[in-house]
Amino acid sequence: MEFKTPQQQQQNSTVSMAISEEIARFESVHPSIYAIYELIEHLEDVKLAAEIRENVVQIEDSFVNSQEWTLPQTTPTLHLGLLGAPTSPKSTLVHRYLTSTFLIDHSPEGGRFKKQITLRSQPLLLLIRDEGGPPELQFTHWLDMLILVAGCHDDVQTCFTYASRLNNYKSLVDIPLVLMTTTPNETVNNLFKKIPHKLFFKVSMETGENVEHAFEQCCLLGLDAKKLSATASTPNRKINRRRSNLFQKIPESVPSTTPHNPLLGSGRAIPIKQGYLNKKSFKLKKWKKKYIILTQGKLSYYDNINNYMESKTNKKFVELKHANVKIHGDKQIVMTTLTGKTLEFEAVNTEERNEWVSQIEKGIFFSLSGTCEGGGTGCGVLDGNGWGSRMVEVCADCGSHGDVSWIVINFGIVVCIGCSGIHRGLGCHVSKVRSGVLDTVGPWILQIPLLLHGNVSANEKIYEFSLKQKLVTSSSTSEEKSDFIKRKYANLEYVPFLAVSKDKFLLAIRNRDFINFMILLLRVEKYCLFLWVEEILGEIVRGCGTREEIEDEEEWMAVGAWVQVVLWKCEDMEESEKSRLKSKLLEDEFLLGEELRGVFELF
Repeated sequence: MEFKTPQQQQQNSTVSMAISEEIARFESVHPSIYAIYELIEHLEDVKLAAEIRENVVQIEDSFVNSQEWTLPQTTPTLHLGLLGAPTSPKSTLVHRYLTSTFLIDHSPEGGRFKKQITLRSQPLLLLIRDEGGPPELQFTHWLDMLILVAGCHDDVQTCFTYASRLNNYKSLVDIPLVLMTTTPNETVNNLFKKIPHKLFFKVSMETGENVEHAFEQCCLLGLDAKKLSATASTPNRKINRRRSNLFQKIPESVPSTTPHNPLLGSGRAIPIKQGYLNKKSFKLKKWKKKYIILTQGKLSYYDNINNYMESKTNKKFVELKHANVKIHGDKQIVMTTLTGKTLEFEAVNTEERNEWVSQIEKGIFFSLSGTCEGGGTGCGVLDGNGWGSRMVEVCADCGSHGDVSWIVINFGIVVCIGCSGIHRGLGCHVSKVRSGVLDTVGPWILQIPLLLHGNVSANEKIYEFSLKQKLVTSSSTSEEKSDFIKRKYANLEYVPFLAVSKDKFLLAIRNRDFINFMILLLRVEKYCLFLWVEEILGEIVRGCGTREEIEDEEEWMAVGAWVQVVLWKCEDMEESEKSRLKSKLLEDEFLLGEELRGVFELF
């Protein structure tokens, strides 16, 4: 038993009395509010009753959202937060802890409670927030420790969602987190344990087994973390960044694999098809007649035939290898380029429209085929370079086997045409979708799915890590698929939780652990990445060796894949910072070589 001086005993007694008085004040508020509500019911003036009720509700809300409004600042406190699905047993668990009795308490709105506890012979006031929904920023900053409660598989899924949202505000590693489960189902519990946590407890609300102990251990975690936070100091030392001359400038004798597209001849290319079509202007949204010229690899448009005959050069054209084409309505043609530009044309009738589309499609395929010859970069995703045979599987999202020819390049997965449309609907800031047949992408981008080892591996280790089973199939409705894909990629609800730091990025690079690297990129706060990006990219390039040392072209392109996924994440950087970063990466020490300069084309 720990010995205490009379002064310490007196101090603890005073603190304990202050805590008891505070709890009494706190517990007296709600009964008084409920008594007012009952009195309001007896008022005959309905308008007056409504006005009084509205004011009482505001008082109650203010009280609920600020537990400490009557608390002396000298009173030691701990802040405990509880999260769980509305159907979870968290409210019943709180009732069991506070009263030592079992009562099924379905309180989806949550509650606020106070309890006097003693930890290491020190009296403390425990403030408990049983949240009625997902965590908000204020809640995250308020709590000292957190309990996640689950009673079934659906509760676990909700906890993953809440934990993901919480992690956006504050790293889960920095929160003393305890998991409490009331189910004996080990499959559910093993899934629950995938959430990063400090302690895990199985409790019984009926018998009270482990409840008191679990709450006590959670409070001890919070107390230790609070003391550590109060005494921690920030080191004030300059960190010198490691620089290396390992990555030398590539000798000019090293041949470039970037394809060179020679002119078909010194004169003007012979048109495959030409004629007038209406074109919708981008700004005015009006149709204007244009003279269209389709040649091998290019579609150009002029104001009229005379303009075409007199003009030696024309900046108004579309590279066919960078575009796809589709029909719209009875007479319209829509072309979309790799950069997202859309061109709309209209023929005089359906027959002429179909003829144009047929010739454009032939031109696109001819372009792709010609570029791929000799191993160039302009290959369709599902080409003969071996990528398709190794990587095309069932759709990564719905499991469909039909038309799985669309790649979401920034996630490195292949999907069906139906799911590709849903991805496009999320916006290019979430999903960057390319056609595996019509679009052209750099060979370093094709390395991303290879580094993830395909759809199955990518889902198991990253995008569906916390899922027990598939939530949608090819027969699911569009609404079900859309909701699932949004939760999977926009909200990242099933992605593992990793504590993100610059050192972990650097370690993943040194270990060539692309999967962990991708998880870190998905979880990192952008402002942190912007601070670390130069060092991260420098580590990628410095550590890979020179072009002469890496003879295998696929391995060299993989270096570009690592760089590309980082640059995508940095798209929101200020333009001045982008320019500075690009210049830095193209210096001798960071030089990627001519083959990978395309990484920066759209950055």
